[in-house]
Amino acid sequence: MMSTVSLALVLGGLVAAQIAKHWSRKWLLIALHFPIFASWLMITYPVNFSMFIVARVLGGFFLGIRDPIAQLYVAEIAHKDQRESPTFLLLHKRHEEAAAALRKLQGPHYDVTMEMDQVIKHIKESQETRSHFRDIFQWNYLKPVGLVALMMLFRQMTGIYVVLNFTVDIFEAAGEGFADSHVSTISAGAVQFVFLIISSLLMDRVGRKRLTIISSFLMAFAHFGFGLYYYFLDNELHLETLKSLYWVPIVTLCLFVAEFSLGMSSVVFVLLVIAQYKRSLTLLQPIHMLWQLSQLKRLSHMQNPAFLPFNSVEMYPSDKG
Repeated sequence: MMSTVSLALVLGGLVAAQIAKHWSRKWLLIALHFPIFASWLMITYPVNFSMFIVARVLGGFFLGIRDPIAQLYVAEIAHKDQRESPTFLLLHKRHEEAAAALRKLQGPHYDVTMEMDQVIKHIKESQETRSHFRDIFQWNYLKPVGLVALMMLFRQMTGIYVVLNFTVDIFEAAGEGFADSHVSTISAGAVQFVFLIISSLLMDRVGRKRLTIISSFLMAFAHFGFGLYYYFLDNELHLETLKSLYWVPIVTLCLFVAEFSLGMSSVVFVLLVIAQYKRSLTLLQPIHMLWQLSQLKRLSHMQNPAFLPFNSVEMYPSDKG
């Protein structure tokens, strides 16, 4: 089931950059939620199996368009020289609407004159500097794109989505120490939510590189403790001791989720290392890598040892059953 979504995500990503050039990012994002919502209705109330597959394909396709455009929109409004709505409006000579958009972003009493001048200057510079797809193969752009793609690879290979999709099974396998494995799963989700907020607060203070290193080190520590517990459990070693350590799975899992959310989860999507006027071209590269890695997870179900390294790669939603 998940293979159809992954393939559709790749197809959607292919057209995202071209669509974003001609349509307002904000209104495009709003419009995309209607077909995505319709696909979920089709999944919820399918009349037959074919309708279910069609809904999965359509949902994946429109999600593939939405995700890179959403990240592009957020990245642009985070910079005073490239805010999406004002830039789009000024490109079309709609100066009054651009000023209103800037006031909405900055506040009603904000003096938008200087910033509009900067946006216009940035537009002129972008128009004078013609960019081509082959430009991303130059070293000064290939290096940051490669680093982001490598970070995306590390992010997926942590196996975070496998853990999140199977938390109920993980806690049920831990034994009778958990009265309700679903409550433990909710706890892990709450930890993820809290640490994503903490990550956004620490990213600029601590630094992205340092936060990623700390996150990766603590995730490895959590992986070790988590794996060691289940190794003893599966091999029926020290069972009496394990009964008193029933809390280890939820503690190590929550630590793993927390550290993933703190650094590896969000840092990879902060594409500030890429030049602004190349962003529309380069943004799609790590996104495509994300979707393609999810396809490798489908291949890992094959009984072929060559695909075993990709058993930790998973893409939401889960294809259990």
